[in-house]
Amino acid sequence: MEIRKEIFVTVGVAIVTIAVLYLAALGWLTIVWNFIFQNCVWGAPCCLIGVISRVSGSGQKAVTCTDTRHFHPEFDHCLLCGEKLKSRRYLNWRKPIQMMSGNVFVTSRGRYCPDHPKITYLSAEAARLSLPNSTYGLDVLVRIGYQRDYRKMTYAQIHASLPVHVRVSGRHLSNLYREYEALLACAERLDVDELKAAAAKFGGLILSMDGLEPEGGQPQLWVAREVLASTILAAGWLPRVDEDTLKEFLSPVKALNLPFLATVSDKQRALINALDATWPDLPRQYCQAHYLSNAVVPIYEANEHMKTQLRKQVRAKAGVTMRQVQAEAKRKRDTADGSSSLIATGLAVRPPEGLDEVKAIAQAAREAHLRGETISLQELDTPARPTATPRTVAEVREALRGSNVLVYERRHKETSSSPTLTETSTPDQQQAMDELAEAYAARLRRVLSRSGRKPFRLAGLRLYADLLALLGSLETSLTHLPDEPRLTRFADAIRNALRSFEADYTWIAEGYSWVLDISGILDVPLPEPGEKPPDTSLSSTVRTRLDAYLEQLRQRTDLDAQLLVFRGHLLRLTSRYAPGLFHCYDIPGLPRTDNDLESLFGRVRRQTLLTSGPYHARQRLHEEGAWLLFEVVSNEHEQVERLQRVSLEEWHKERQRIREHQASFTDDRRFRRQSPKYLAELEAQAAKIANL
Repeated sequence: MEIRKEIFVTVGVAIVTIAVLYLAALGWLTIVWNFIFQNCVWGAPCCLIGVISRVSGSGQKAVTCTDTRHFHPEFDHCLLCGEKLKSRRYLNWRKPIQMMSGNVFVTSRGRYCPDHPKITYLSAEAARLSLPNSTYGLDVLVRIGYQRDYRKMTYAQIHASLPVHVRVSGRHLSNLYREYEALLACAERLDVDELKAAAAKFGGLILSMDGLEPEGGQPQLWVAREVLASTILAAGWLPRVDEDTLKEFLSPVKALNLPFLATVSDKQRALINALDATWPDLPRQYCQAHYLSNAVVPIYEANEHMKTQLRKQVRAKAGVTMRQVQAEAKRKRDTADGSSSLIATGLAVRPPEGLDEVKAIAQAAREAHLRGETISLQELDTPARPTATPRTVAEVREALRGSNVLVYERRHKETSSSPTLTETSTPDQQQAMDELAEAYAARLRRVLSRSGRKPFRLAGLRLYADLLALLGSLETSLTHLPDEPRLTRFADAIRNALRSFEADYTWIAEGYSWVLDISGILDVPLPEPGEKPPDTSLSSTVRTRLDAYLEQLRQRTDLDAQLLVFRGHLLRLTSRYAPGLFHCYDIPGLPRTDNDLESLFGRVRRQTLLTSGPYHARQRLHEEGAWLLFEVVSNEHEQVERLQRVSLEEWHKERQRIREHQASFTDDRRFRRQSPKYLAELEAQAAKIANL
């Protein structure tokens, strides 16, 4: 009997021990402990169990927690009746949270009012640590978003930079980044202090509207942005850009009932009509950069044609000589120093010592592998060969190469009555002429390869001016070297090309000077808030100057046919833009261009190129472009505090909008990869509809 009792006791102790360990492993022992001792303090035994236990969430790998934190609601009394709240006899939720500082096992116990038992108060501080159904802390999401947006890192680089205790796969990082995007969009809607400050300083707000250039027939991304506070008011993809679609896009912005002073945009007819229909009383500022860019179009097209033909003519007559001169100069440099001028750096520039032993080591290693032996590098490495005692300065330099020991040799100073073109003391005349021809060939080749950009960088005019300067220098050099055929060929080619396009250069340069003059008239300092307004309206003054300048152009009778056509284009364009060119001179804070929005689009393009590569950048713009427009806070701690203010309800709605937008792209990928299965589902859906 005693033996049986001992056996029963031993088995019972073993069963209890296994049960305790199992409960500890699952994290349920804390619930049992607090159920028995409801009012006890979260003591050392439970902390110890939380530290040593390994917990796992749904679909997550096992996470080792190094700390335990228990949260109670911030309220002690019921908000409905004022009665003191009581603690629940169970934990409302518990889970491990992976944070940048370490993994923490977090529990939250709710409180309830006896008179209103259906209402449970939970801890807001605990809810701010992570998102629902996620074991990753907000600081981890911010680190992923910060490195993705601010430091332009790829997912592979982000995965490698995360702490070891954060257990996440590289593929799951994209899902966490989308959660971060939803939080960031919600946090942006909470920051109204900047809008208040802008309204207080300027007396109102400024609305900017523009769309990202469409690509590949995809819907175009449009953005409505408040200029003074740099706040995104609305962003979305429009299936078509017409007046009705733009009015529908602007209706939620109008519903915000913000005190707009004016709008700034380009002069797109559908956009202007939509703005007039939505805010009929607001001034419309047209982008002056778009105005100047459109004004210079005829000049730019003629300039590009002149540039192309100038290049062709010069290269046709001097291209062969130019290439021969440069190739001969490279050949001479290769012969002089024993290396190829095509190589800029690397081992081939100056082979280090020991390269001759690499082949012998590789051969010995292959022979050892054939014999089935394993030989270390120390066994294969050959001993250093004894070197002879250096006898000359060159041998000393060679012996000390790589040791950073400097060796100087005193030389007698040689005087020369005339300056030289090369480093030698007595240069050969032919070598000096070759160097001179190479210098002119290099400058000519560089000049012919320049490009421009409208409205103010016209490559044709710059090319003509540079060729004219080179021709003057060549003619001066030919007075000293009249029998140099290469310089003569360069000068003749440039002279004939310039003579052919002299008339084109004259009218293009004069037309371009008109655009520069108009730009100078418009480029006056804009008013600042709080300044005393002048007696005469600044917009009236600028408009009077522009009208006077255009009237001078209109009265000129000495213009050729091309300038007459360009003058007509300039007058017609200005008359269309005039109603919206001058509001910025009377309204403080109203910019003269919408370049800020264009710069925002440029930042998003560069960000997608750096993080996704050129192949996936376009697709990412279509899928996530609207959520990439928000400014990134450079301080991670401040970003975490911003995201903790986001309501979970708002976050759920924003995440649903992201998923709905990306659903079509998900279906596209399914169709590409599993088209038979996808089409079969559609056919089954059609059959089901027919049977209804």
